[in-house]
Amino acid sequence: MVGAEVRTLDVPLDEQRRWADAVDRAAEGPATFETSHPWGSASPEARVLRFTVSPVSASAGLFAYVGEDITDARRSERERRLLAAAVDSAAEAIVVTDADLDDGPHILYANPAHLAIFGYEAGEVVGRTPRMYQGPRTERAVLDRVRAALEAGEMVQAETINYRKDGTPFHLEWEIAPVHDGDGRVVNFVGTQRDVSERRRLEREVLDVSAHERERMARDLHDGLGQVLTGAALSIQALANELDTEGLGERAEEARAARALVERALTEARATARGLLPVVADRNGLAVALGRLAVDVGQAYGIPCTFRAPEPIGARTVEAAGHLLRIAQEAVANAARHGRPRTIEISLHARDGTATLAIRDDGAGIADHARASLDGIGLHTMRYRADRVGGTLRIGPQTEGGTEVVVSFPTDAR
Repeated sequence: MVGAEVRTLDVPLDEQRRWADAVDRAAEGPATFETSHPWGSASPEARVLRFTVSPVSASAGLFAYVGEDITDARRSERERRLLAAAVDSAAEAIVVTDADLDDGPHILYANPAHLAIFGYEAGEVVGRTPRMYQGPRTERAVLDRVRAALEAGEMVQAETINYRKDGTPFHLEWEIAPVHDGDGRVVNFVGTQRDVSERRRLEREVLDVSAHERERMARDLHDGLGQVLTGAALSIQALANELDTEGLGERAEEARAARALVERALTEARATARGLLPVVADRNGLAVALGRLAVDVGQAYGIPCTFRAPEPIGARTVEAAGHLLRIAQEAVANAARHGRPRTIEISLHARDGTATLAIRDDGAGIADHARASLDGIGLHTMRYRADRVGGTLRIGPQTEGGTEVVVSFPTDAR
């Protein structure tokens, strides 16, 4: 190639002009231009080249061309733009932060969907931390769990109450994934968020409908079928007595066996009714149901479960008592299934107008077993039930080990 002219190297005319134009501009200082090889090719397989032309000796007409293959950089930039466009147009809220967990993390980017959820402009959130979305009802236990996962460089999923710019609380579900550099260090976090308030509302409606249906079925079993079976048992007993009187002892025994079957069916119907509506409408109804729960837990899981209630504490309605019992049922089930406890304790007491229902175990603790269900439907249901009785729900580790679930509610709560 030494000594050859450009036109003899099969360089297209347009490409020759591009190079010549760079030489003209280089007379006043270094000039750059980009081209492709094969020359002028628009094929995806073509290499993209950037040349810098510098005068070596302008008087001698000598110039140096330094070329750089920027194909990979161009492709990366193209992919980055495509990704940015996709993120900007995504229906799901996305936020990118730095990895500073002490003063931050600081928001570096928030897509339009994220801004729409919270009601902010980009300039109002960039540089600030996601703590700006938190408020009085944001659960500390959830935030602590999220921080622990991020410090360990792990992906984490969670849900709790967040707040919009206008102060409106809503249920936010999110996933945060760490971004690592080539050395494996976490350099950013990428979070996706979803407003699940409507989903939770529908879940509560389903729960309410289910509760009302259970109550109806329980009363139908207890008051309807129960009375029919009781009447049938009495009639069969009367028939057995008449058969005895008439000297038909064998037939009388058959009648008494039939009465026993009816009474067994009556017992099972009443047991089913108690399962559907396990709290009776009196001041001791909740305590009786909790005591029965402790016995059932011991029998079902083989784990000693005790119940303590120093004094009668009731709920003003059967519905409120039912909500409190269901919270206890969910808590002991979580403990028995996930915590591997040696013992479980249920307690109910009141002080200064506030009653407390507590379920404590000496198992593996919140880090191991409650993590599995901390943000699941079970917890949402427990929160909802606590709200319905005007109370608050707290779940966390005990200082001596194990987990405690505590519901505080006004005495005689509706």
